[in-house]
Amino acid sequence: MTEATMTASIGERLDDAVKRELREAVEVESSERHRGIGGALGLVEKFSGRWSMRTLARLAAKRGNLVEGLREVPERMHLAANQTQLVLELIDDVKSGTYRSIPWRHVAMLSAIALYAVSPADIVPDFIPVLGSLDDVVLMALATRIARDQLRAYCRFKGYRAEQYFGSDA
Repeated sequence: MTEATMTASIGERLDDAVKRELREAVEVESSERHRGIGGALGLVEKFSGRWSMRTLARLAAKRGNLVEGLREVPERMHLAANQTQLVLELIDDVKSGTYRSIPWRHVAMLSAIALYAVSPADIVPDFIPVLGSLDDVVLMALATRIARDQLRAYCRFKGYRAEQYFGSDA
């Protein structure tokens, strides 16, 4: 004779009245817990839902601006590279005496930033990927922003189109 193994879940073994009592006990305990916190959990859920919807709406509205900004990154990088090349050319022309129409403080600043960029003694070492060059790029961008008028004058002196170095805001 073989024994049949019978398995049943707890739900199958409990009658409907016991199941109903268990459900009611769970609901009462849950509502008391929320009331005991002073309804704070309900308020947090209510406001976080609103905040999230507002945030999502703002992000959706700004999505076009973000996409447009990302499209401009390669152009800005190209302009930064062109500006760096212009600075190096300017320093060479000042050193050789070909160009003298720039205040010495701008030449000193641009030269110092160029030397810093090629120096192995950086704030952030260059061997660290991405971050190593970031401080150099930021400082060069700041220097070219400060000396923008002088660099535009140098472009005119050389016969270069300023748009090639400064974009459409030239």
